[in-house]
Amino acid sequence: MKILIAVEDKAYADVIVNLVKENGWSDELEFEVLHAVEPLYLGAISGYPADVLVSYNEERERAARALVLGVGTALRQSFPKAKIEEKVVDGKPKQVIIERAKSWPADLIVVGSHGRSGLDSFLLGSVSLSVLSAAPCSVLIAKMPKDAASDSTPSDKAAMSAGKR
Repeated sequence: MKILIAVEDKAYADVIVNLVKENGWSDELEFEVLHAVEPLYLGAISGYPADVLVSYNEERERAARALVLGVGTALRQSFPKAKIEEKVVDGKPKQVIIERAKSWPADLIVVGSHGRSGLDSFLLGSVSLSVLSAAPCSVLIAKMPKDAASDSTPSDKAAMSAGKR
């Protein structure tokens, strides 16, 4: 079975890893841990010196790599015989996840959900809902506990740090 695990941040990653571990699957699995680094919109960040933007992008990539490697390590502890790959890809998460699920091809996609509804979900968009409706395979959505929910990705957190220089 090929399982695509799309992670957004550490809080999601922990919830997703725990959910996967609790499913009782055999060790004969293939996992791909994926994080999509959202492209920068230059209009939103104009006015910053070029070296700050370069540093910001480098930190976003570093944070994303650390996230997927951490998830891969946690999965290896529970599934020592599983084949596990970690990938960081540039692009919009919704598109990246669907495209990767088709091209790999995945048997299952695991994503997290903030649990937003109504206007919040409409305005902020829902990666999990978009993936669910467009996926070429089954989707398992790990619901974030209200107290564990995080509204920023590793990329966003890196940006905040880079902007404080």
